[in-house]
Amino acid sequence: MTINSLAPAFVKLFYNRTGLLKQHVMTFSVKPTSSLVVSGNGSLDKSGGGADSFTNHVDALILLLKVITSHNMTFTHAELWSQPLITDDPLFIYDYSLGVAGTDSAAHVVAEQLVITYRSTNGGLWRFYQMEGTAAVDIVAFPPFSTAYANLSNYFLGADNFVRARDNGSPSSVISLKTKTNDALRRALITG
Repeated sequence: MTINSLAPAFVKLFYNRTGLLKQHVMTFSVKPTSSLVVSGNGSLDKSGGGADSFTNHVDALILLLKVITSHNMTFTHAELWSQPLITDDPLFIYDYSLGVAGTDSAAHVVAEQLVITYRSTNGGLWRFYQMEGTAAVDIVAFPPFSTAYANLSNYFLGADNFVRARDNGSPSSVISLKTKTNDALRRALITG
């Protein structure tokens, strides 16, 4: 498996805040248990063995994400895509409508970018990104994290996790949590 590849499949999770005309998108590599079928709620591997449906995996992740997401933000939908080989064009498989609002009572931080970095079981790095979360900018933290971020990290490191690093390994240890101002997002929001 080539480093930095979304193959053999990936998930896109879309979220938006009230008044923002462009959606944010989280993209995760995943590993299907078998060939994905268009319009099918595909089965995806868990890092500890076994499998579950795409929609059940998304639901489990959303429960953890919504507590670190401002009430001004809504997870609108998730998409499952197949890309068996890195040379293949991605193929749309399934769309899952969500409409789940964040539950953190804090306001979103405009143009803030949260990055949690993990080491993968194959030796690469995997980064979780969230835009316009509720954390202040210019934070650098190392484990252990506060409860909500610790719960999210424990999920990514646990046996039920379905995301893969772009080297097809599972997250195996957490390295750091950092926040900053995303300059491209800041310019887009200022200039419209």
